[in-house]
Amino acid sequence: MISACRLVDFKMTIAKLTLFVEADGHDALDRTPLVRIYSDQEEPENWIAPVRNSDGGFDLRARPRWHNWQLRPRIRFDADRFSLTDVTNLIARVGMQVGIGEGRPDSKRSAGLGMGHFEIASSEETKVAQHEPVRVS
Repeated sequence: MISACRLVDFKMTIAKLTLFVEADGHDALDRTPLVRIYSDQEEPENWIAPVRNSDGGFDLRARPRWHNWQLRPRIRFDADRFSLTDVTNLIARVGMQVGIGEGRPDSKRSAGLGMGHFEIASSEETKVAQHEPVRVS
């Protein structure tokens, strides 16, 4: 959401202090905050992707990939700085223009691999999602 602020002339520095995605849990090894990914796949696909190293050399990296996935993020924000409409618009722009994870359009080291896009589910899809995840690709 912070990166998406530059698309709508919000100050990124203010967003960094007032928009937060709450963790669903933490990594068992290093306690990195995590948001749960829901998918109809039991395990992610092991995907080998080409990358450019910082020295410009070519390499391969193993990455997890889900084809149909969903997040149910809990967003905390300062309502004196952003309205619910502002936050919803920023999340929609993240899905369309910024992306999440490896291969996203807003990657600092590449133009992206066309991955990490998403759409906000409608309220009808959200009600269904309480029992069965809605598929988003």
